[in-house]
Amino acid sequence: MQKSLSAHHNNNFNFLRLLLAVLVLLSHSWELIDGNRNREILTRIFHTISLGELAVDGFFLISGYLILQSWQRNPTFHIFLKKRILRIYPGFIAASLVSAFVVGPLAATTDYFAEFSLFRFLKSLVLLQPPSVPPVFSGQPYPMVNNSMWTISYEFRCYLIVAAIGICGLVGRRIWLSFSALALVLALSPGFATHLAKISWVLVGEPAAFSRFLSFFFVGGCFYLFRDRIHYRFTWVLVTMP
Repeated sequence: MQKSLSAHHNNNFNFLRLLLAVLVLLSHSWELIDGNRNREILTRIFHTISLGELAVDGFFLISGYLILQSWQRNPTFHIFLKKRILRIYPGFIAASLVSAFVVGPLAATTDYFAEFSLFRFLKSLVLLQPPSVPPVFSGQPYPMVNNSMWTISYEFRCYLIVAAIGICGLVGRRIWLSFSALALVLALSPGFATHLAKISWVLVGEPAAFSRFLSFFFVGGCFYLFRDRIHYRFTWVLVTMP
């Protein structure tokens, strides 16, 4: 049987990640100047979604594909969790340390370390939140350090959901497709996600973001589970182009 493209790394996932990262940078470049997003390319066209939002959704789509693949290759909870922690935390900790102890002091307009709270910083580190630091970049539209890290906690939540579903033995095509449908309904029903957030903010986070990212993540998992039925044809690319 022929191996899937993702099995032997003969794929374009790295290129797609690079492309999506560039789109995020491009999208934010206008807004960071004065806080006005209306000049952003996709926002000007559709007046709704931006290139940055589209790119983040793409990241979760790819993640759903690869993380579900990782679980199916080795459906052992402690091994899966170890891999996910090693995938997320080292880079996140490094970025947080640079943000808090290099960029932060350089961008501060007050006595930075006198106001710095080690407890709040460590809490943001453990919960995969943007670095909790004293005020920086005073007078700028976004006076914060590396706030783009806010999506990482939702990524990790999706990892835990895959592990929970896998432990229950529910990683099958039909069941996963049902979960994906529920995730899409959740994304279209923000009120329900708000009730989930009341139960536990740590598990859900911001309701609208959680439901949105979860739906893309599950759809990415569908692409993995139904990969043998998806035909890679250039003609379909032309059909999907606007």
